[in-house]
Amino acid sequence: MKKSGKNSILIGFIVDWVAVGLLVLLFFVLNRYLPDPSVLFSERISVSAVSTPVASQEVTPASTPEADESIAEGTEPEVEPEEAEGSESTPVPEATEDSHELTLKEKFADKFSAETEITSTSYKSPNISVEISTVTEGEGNSLNTIYVADIYISDVTCLQTYINKGHYNSSAGYMGDLLSESGGVLCINGDFAACAGAGYIVKNGNLMRNDYAVNDVCVIYRDGTLACCSGEGFDAEAAVEDGAWQVFTFGPSLLDESGAALSEFAEKYSGISGTNPRTAIGYYEPGHYCFVVVDGRQPGYSKGFSMARLASFMEELGCTAAYNLDGGKTSQMMFRRATVNIPYDGGRYVNDIVLISDITAGDDNS
Repeated sequence: MKKSGKNSILIGFIVDWVAVGLLVLLFFVLNRYLPDPSVLFSERISVSAVSTPVASQEVTPASTPEADESIAEGTEPEVEPEEAEGSESTPVPEATEDSHELTLKEKFADKFSAETEITSTSYKSPNISVEISTVTEGEGNSLNTIYVADIYISDVTCLQTYINKGHYNSSAGYMGDLLSESGGVLCINGDFAACAGAGYIVKNGNLMRNDYAVNDVCVIYRDGTLACCSGEGFDAEAAVEDGAWQVFTFGPSLLDESGAALSEFAEKYSGISGTNPRTAIGYYEPGHYCFVVVDGRQPGYSKGFSMARLASFMEELGCTAAYNLDGGKTSQMMFRRATVNIPYDGGRYVNDIVLISDITAGDDNS
């Protein structure tokens, strides 16, 4: 019986050691051939993060007292959109079709014609447009007859001046001859500055005289603009350097800077402010002008304009600037060598003319 008990103890001891050995072997196998559980866990997290689309994530705004209150009342809180930082300092530029500045020819393309078209009162070509109209006002001995030439030019070189025999000290000549020699289509008398003892003379960009004068001055620049100013302190040489194409010395200026008619004029013009035949040049914008001749001293046909009435008439035409030229018997308009108006007492010879020339037609304007 004692031997049998010892054998049972020994068998139990052996079984225990076998069990421990199997456990050690099992641990070795698991550690050797199975992956690390921590790696499996991290890979699972990584795959889960990649497989979640960003668009499906919802952002919940932070809770505010106002939001909590609105939620408690069963309404959605209003969330104001935030402006992008710097949006106020970055204006959106306006789209423009073309920044190209139009030439006079492009600007007034609808006024010109591809071929030269001539009637008894009009002339159109690729470069100029002239239309002459007759305006009457009043009746009886107060009747007035006014001739208005509406003018568009493609370049300022179409608006020229011409002096008889090419020098301001020359004698006067027949206007028709001056127009023919110049190659012009239309003309009016000029300022007769050549016959004055002083004054500024710039013809077609050429400075001919720069003598001081108190009369108002009219300047046409190479870009087509026209401006009037006082002759006091005027410098014709400096004006030419600034682009003066023509400078007239007679006056007065008829409109103020806003285009409104002047009703009072300087004392130096008092001798010519009464009712007389008139010649004036009007300006609308660069490239658009008018020549105006008012017949006078002929009761029943045309009485004439006072200086104030001439000014108001130029305003009525819509001019933005206007300038009085020599008048009286000198006031004349010619179109292709034919006299348009009826000058008082047959008119007189003139020393200079202001003309419109078709710069591509040469001398074929008569």
